[in-house]
Amino acid sequence: MSLNNENSTIRLLIYILTFLVLILLILLFFIIPNIKSYKISQVELKNIEKKIDDLKQKEDSLKSDLKKINSENRFIIDKFDRDFNKSKFVKFANRYLQDIKITEIKDKNSSKFREYKFSAYSKNSSPKEFFKFIESLKDYESVVKVNFPILLEKQNQKIFIKLVLDIYRSIKN
Repeated sequence: MSLNNENSTIRLLIYILTFLVLILLILLFFIIPNIKSYKISQVELKNIEKKIDDLKQKEDSLKSDLKKINSENRFIIDKFDRDFNKSKFVKFANRYLQDIKITEIKDKNSSKFREYKFSAYSKNSSPKEFFKFIESLKDYESVVKVNFPILLEKQNQKIFIKLVLDIYRSIKN
Protein backbone atom coordinates (compact mmCIF):
# COMPACT_ATOMS: atom_id res chain seq x y z
CA MET A 1 0.00 0.00 0.00
CA SER A 2 2.76 2.29 0.66
CA LEU A 3 4.07 1.95 -2.87
CA ASN A 4 0.71 2.78 -4.33
CA ASN A 5 0.45 5.78 -2.06
CA GLU A 6 3.88 6.97 -3.11
CA ASN A 7 3.00 6.53 -6.78
CA SER A 8 -0.10 8.50 -6.26
CA THR A 9 1.79 11.29 -4.55
CA ILE A 10 4.44 11.37 -7.27
CA ARG A 11 1.79 11.38 -9.94
CA LEU A 12 0.02 14.21 -8.18
CA LEU A 13 3.28 16.16 -7.95
CA ILE A 14 3.92 15.61 -11.67
CA TYR A 15 0.42 16.89 -12.48
CA ILE A 16 0.92 19.92 -10.30
CA LEU A 17 4.34 20.57 -11.84
CA THR A 18 2.91 20.19 -15.35
CA PHE A 19 0.07 22.51 -14.47
CA LEU A 20 2.52 25.08 -13.11
CA VAL A 21 4.69 24.84 -16.21
CA LEU A 22 1.63 25.33 -18.42
CA ILE A 23 0.57 28.36 -16.38
CA LEU A 24 4.09 29.75 -16.61
CA LEU A 25 4.15 29.22 -20.39
CA ILE A 26 0.78 30.92 -20.76
CA LEU A 27 2.07 33.84 -18.72
CA LEU A 28 5.28 34.11 -20.72
CA PHE A 29 3.79 33.85 -24.19
CA PHE A 30 0.32 35.38 -23.91
CA ILE A 31 -0.23 37.56 -20.89
CA ILE A 32 3.11 39.36 -20.41
CA PRO A 33 3.38 40.59 -24.05
CA ASN A 34 -0.21 41.75 -23.86
CA ILE A 35 0.49 43.64 -20.65
CA LYS A 36 3.13 45.69 -22.47
CA SER A 37 0.71 46.34 -25.32
CA TYR A 38 -1.99 47.24 -22.80
CA LYS A 39 0.30 49.78 -21.09
CA ILE A 40 1.17 51.37 -24.43
CA SER A 41 -2.53 51.55 -25.31
CA GLN A 42 -3.31 53.14 -21.94
CA VAL A 43 -0.68 55.84 -22.52
CA GLU A 44 -2.07 56.52 -26.00
CA LEU A 45 -5.59 56.66 -24.62
CA LYS A 46 -4.56 59.17 -21.96
CA ASN A 47 -2.87 61.33 -24.61
CA ILE A 48 -5.96 61.23 -26.79
CA GLU A 49 -8.22 62.05 -23.82
CA LYS A 50 -5.96 65.00 -22.98
CA LYS A 51 -6.18 66.26 -26.57
CA ILE A 52 -9.96 65.85 -26.52
CA ASP A 53 -10.17 67.82 -23.27
CA ASP A 54 -7.98 70.58 -24.74
CA LEU A 55 -10.11 70.74 -27.87
CA LYS A 56 -13.28 70.75 -25.78
CA GLN A 57 -11.95 73.69 -23.76
CA LYS A 58 -11.06 75.54 -26.97
CA GLU A 59 -14.50 74.82 -28.39
CA ASP A 60 -16.19 76.07 -25.22
CA SER A 61 -14.01 79.18 -25.24
CA LEU A 62 -14.80 79.85 -28.90
CA LYS A 63 -18.51 79.29 -28.29
CA SER A 64 -18.52 81.77 -25.42
CA ASP A 65 -16.55 84.28 -27.51
CA LEU A 66 -19.00 83.82 -30.38
CA LYS A 67 -21.98 84.34 -28.07
CA LYS A 68 -20.34 87.46 -26.66
CA ILE A 69 -19.58 88.86 -30.13
CA ASN A 70 -23.06 87.91 -31.30
CA SER A 71 -24.71 89.72 -28.40
CA GLU A 72 -22.43 92.77 -28.70
CA ASN A 73 -23.09 93.09 -32.44
CA ARG A 74 -26.72 92.05 -32.51
CA PHE A 75 -27.79 95.33 -34.09
CA ILE A 76 -25.42 94.76 -37.04
CA ILE A 77 -26.61 91.19 -37.50
CA ASP A 78 -30.21 92.43 -37.47
CA LYS A 79 -29.31 94.95 -40.17
CA PHE A 80 -28.31 92.10 -42.48
CA ASP A 81 -31.78 90.56 -42.13
CA ARG A 82 -33.66 93.68 -43.24
CA ASP A 83 -34.76 94.16 -46.81
CA PHE A 84 -33.24 97.07 -48.67
CA ASN A 85 -35.66 99.75 -49.90
CA LYS A 86 -34.20 102.18 -52.43
CA SER A 87 -36.80 104.91 -51.84
CA LYS A 88 -36.18 104.83 -48.07
CA PHE A 89 -32.47 105.19 -48.70
CA VAL A 90 -33.02 108.15 -51.02
CA LYS A 91 -35.15 109.81 -48.30
CA PHE A 92 -32.42 109.15 -45.77
CA ALA A 93 -29.68 110.54 -48.04
CA ASN A 94 -31.72 113.65 -48.88
CA ARG A 95 -31.50 114.70 -45.23
CA TYR A 96 -27.78 115.31 -45.73
CA LEU A 97 -27.20 115.74 -49.44
CA GLN A 98 -28.91 117.90 -52.07
CA ASP A 99 -29.77 116.96 -55.64
CA ILE A 100 -28.93 113.32 -55.01
CA LYS A 101 -29.15 110.89 -57.90
CA ILE A 102 -28.75 107.19 -57.18
CA THR A 103 -28.30 104.66 -59.91
CA GLU A 104 -28.12 100.95 -59.23
CA ILE A 105 -24.91 99.58 -60.68
CA LYS A 106 -25.39 95.85 -60.32
CA ASP A 107 -26.86 93.16 -58.12
CA LYS A 108 -24.22 90.61 -57.16
CA ASN A 109 -25.35 87.31 -55.65
CA SER A 110 -23.12 85.36 -53.30
CA SER A 111 -23.90 82.27 -51.29
CA LYS A 112 -24.93 84.05 -48.07
CA PHE A 113 -25.30 87.73 -48.86
CA ARG A 114 -26.88 89.86 -51.54
CA GLU A 115 -24.94 92.98 -52.43
CA TYR A 116 -26.41 96.09 -54.03
CA LYS A 117 -24.00 98.62 -55.50
CA PHE A 118 -25.12 102.19 -55.95
CA SER A 119 -23.37 105.17 -57.35
CA ALA A 120 -24.46 108.45 -55.78
CA TYR A 121 -23.97 111.91 -57.27
CA SER A 122 -24.72 115.03 -55.28
CA LYS A 123 -24.05 118.74 -55.32
CA ASN A 124 -23.66 120.46 -51.96
CA SER A 125 -22.45 123.86 -50.88
CA SER A 126 -20.39 122.46 -48.01
CA PRO A 127 -18.63 119.13 -47.38
CA LYS A 128 -19.88 119.15 -43.75
CA GLU A 129 -23.23 117.65 -44.71
CA PHE A 130 -21.49 114.98 -46.75
CA PHE A 131 -19.36 113.95 -43.78
CA LYS A 132 -22.47 113.93 -41.56
CA PHE A 133 -24.05 111.62 -44.14
CA ILE A 134 -21.03 109.27 -44.01
CA GLU A 135 -21.16 109.29 -40.20
CA SER A 136 -24.91 108.64 -40.10
CA LEU A 137 -24.63 105.56 -42.37
CA LYS A 138 -23.69 103.50 -39.31
CA ASP A 139 -27.18 104.18 -37.90
CA TYR A 140 -28.99 103.35 -41.15
CA GLU A 141 -31.27 100.30 -41.07
CA SER A 142 -29.15 98.34 -43.59
CA VAL A 143 -25.44 97.56 -43.70
CA VAL A 144 -23.84 100.17 -45.96
CA LYS A 145 -20.21 100.26 -47.01
CA VAL A 146 -18.68 103.32 -48.62
CA ASN A 147 -16.13 102.48 -51.28
CA PHE A 148 -13.12 104.65 -51.88
CA PRO A 149 -12.06 106.77 -53.66
CA ILE A 150 -14.70 109.43 -53.11
CA LEU A 151 -14.58 112.18 -55.68
CA LEU A 152 -15.08 115.72 -54.32
CA GLU A 153 -14.88 118.33 -57.03
CA LYS A 154 -15.69 122.04 -56.86
CA GLN A 155 -17.97 123.30 -59.62
CA ASN A 156 -18.99 126.96 -59.41
CA GLN A 157 -20.24 127.51 -55.84
CA LYS A 158 -21.14 123.88 -55.22
CA ILE A 159 -19.18 120.73 -54.47
CA PHE A 160 -19.83 117.78 -56.78
CA ILE A 161 -19.64 114.48 -54.86
CA LYS A 162 -19.39 111.04 -56.43
CA LEU A 163 -19.20 107.86 -54.35
CA VAL A 164 -20.04 104.18 -54.61
CA LEU A 165 -22.02 102.45 -51.85
CA ASP A 166 -22.40 98.72 -51.21
CA ILE A 167 -25.54 97.68 -49.35
CA TYR A 168 -25.67 94.16 -47.95
CA ARG A 169 -28.42 91.86 -46.78
CA SER A 170 -28.43 88.18 -45.98
CA ILE A 171 -30.11 85.61 -48.16
CA LYS A 172 -32.39 83.34 -46.15
CA ASN A 173 -32.36 79.69 -47.06
